Order: sequence, then C-alpha cells, then structure tokens
Amino acid sequence: RGMLFSVNENVPTERWRYLMRVVSVLVGAATATVMAGLGVAAPAHASNYGIELNGQYLVTSNGDWAKSNEVFHNERTIRQVWTTSSSCASPSKCTGQLTSSEGWTAPMRYSEDQWIVDRFIPDWQPCYDGSASGNNQKFRFWPVDSNGQRGNTDGSTFGGFVENHGLSGACGKNLPLVITVPLRVQRIIQ
Repeated sequence: RGMLFSVNENVPTERWRYLMRVVSVLVGAATATVMAGLGVAAPAHASNYGIELNGQYLVTSNGDWAKSNEVFHNERTIRQVWTTSSSCASPSKCTGQLTSSEGWTAPMRYSEDQWIVDRFIPDWQPCYDGSASGNNQKFRFWPVDSNGQRGNTDGSTFGGFVENHGLSGACGKNLPLVITVPLRVQRIIQ
C-alpha cells in the first residue's frame, strides 16, 4: 500500500496523464545520462509527449457567437488552414511556428495545458477620423472530445477562443475594443 495508487483504483485521466508525463521525463533524463556517460549524442528533437502540433489544421472562428463586453453580436466567420511545426522541451513547455493560409506567420507556445498564438494586426479598428488602430490578437486552444468538452483526446480536435484586443486610447477612447470569438482547430493532415 506504499504506492501512490494501486492498479485497481480509478485514477482520474488527467492525473494518470500527468503521472505518465513525469515518468516519461524521468526515463528520458536517465537515458540521456547513460548516453552521455557512453559518449553517445542524443537526437536533436527527440521529444514526443503527445502534445506537439505538427501538420495542417482547419481553423474556424465562429463569428455567430462573438462577444464584446459579454454581449453577443455577429462577426464574420473565418476559416483558414494552419501549417504548424512544434517541439517540446518538457511535457509543459513547447514552442513552434505556424503559417496561416491567410498569409501570416506567428510563433506558438504551449503553456498551462493550452496552446497560445499571439500576433499583432495593424489597422484593425477603424476610427471616426478615417485612421485605424491595431489589435493584439491571441488564439488560445486546448484538446476537446467529440462533445467539445476539455479532456483527454487523440489530439486531432481543439476548442478555444480567439481574443481581439484593440489598443487602449485607440480612436480617442480609453476603453479598448475587445471581441472574443469561439475557435475550433481540427487536424486535416498530420
């Protein structure tokens, strides 16, 4: 009974996944130590924690459910294809790059059980005087099951939000324009 849990206990999926990631890191560290002792170089990108995003994904931001200040309103629904490449240094730290079919690229990172993509869009918010102000756009998404609930999946479907934050003081207003839109990320090519 001195173990963390017995084989017959129901271990929550997230806890089991966390424990397996810890075991994976410990085994990887032990392997690297043995290989270093033997004078063998470790492969450059040998990470495989099951959270890397590599391939092509259909990304849909559903403008029918857009919100500003917790009030729903319609925005344009946007579909694009992302081509992604990423690697992980640990089960909780990954980085990568994506290229959108809309013609932009951005770095991406994995932190706190979610993928995050930040980019800046100049001239996003039109102002009354004919000028325009920029937008700090942030995509946040995580694995979801077939019901859209956050959870342990095969990594082919993600749900989340795209947050558009206008700049404070833009167009002569101190309160920035913020629009949040639901997001679906679906793997199409691995």
